[in-house]
Amino acid sequence: MSLWVLVACGPKYSEEIRFTWEVRKDDNVVEKDGIKIEHILSQNINKSFFSRGKIIGLHDMQVTGSCKNSEGNSYTVNGWLPTETMVIVKLQITNNTDKVIRLNNSVIRMFDPAGNQHEPVDKGHIKSEYENDIQRQATKASVDCTDLIQKGSSVGRLKLLEKNTELLPNLTWTGYVVFDTQSDDVMKLPGNWKLAIYDVPTEVDESGKVTRTSRFEVVFIVKKFKDFYKQEFAKDEVKLKTEEVVE
Repeated sequence: MSLWVLVACGPKYSEEIRFTWEVRKDDNVVEKDGIKIEHILSQNINKSFFSRGKIIGLHDMQVTGSCKNSEGNSYTVNGWLPTETMVIVKLQITNNTDKVIRLNNSVIRMFDPAGNQHEPVDKGHIKSEYENDIQRQATKASVDCTDLIQKGSSVGRLKLLEKNTELLPNLTWTGYVVFDTQSDDVMKLPGNWKLAIYDVPTEVDESGKVTRTSRFEVVFIVKKFKDFYKQEFAKDEVKLKTEEVVE
């Protein structure tokens, strides 16, 4: 005769860190001298902050490929062109003037809460970092992700805000500006992150010579939160409370 004894376990408590990313009030649309810059609003970012395309609108940066395990079986996986140290911002820029606006002499920077300046990266940098990141993960998991790594070439379809960007009269340009902080620690800094675009031509004469420039700034507020959870035996996990982490 067998005797089964059910032992009741105590509740399990856990914590989870998450970050929120929002545009400072009135900064979602910045308009000056005939140029309008709109930030495509993002959603909350969990755990690893800006990583893995967790910002709304990053479907352009998703890559689908395959990896093989040690038995040679293939399975489909998704990769993301931005890596965990990259900040990605999606913008819409409308030129309401009657002139072509060329950004070849403009300066674009992202300032983190510690005051560090970050320059935008190009497609070659994004592709290289993507390939290195996937390879590191594949090596760690002992799988072959050659196919997924090669799919990184799709970075060519991305439209990035660069020196050679031209804003045509009465049209809207939509694309991304990408910064690589090259540090997980920097990515975890709560506070104000500022995107600044300097020396944007807003007036040109008939010959095309720039006669006036303007500066545009968008401030993003990043907050860090800690969520507390409780889970009892055979029951769903329940959130107990949330606390903002102030550092």
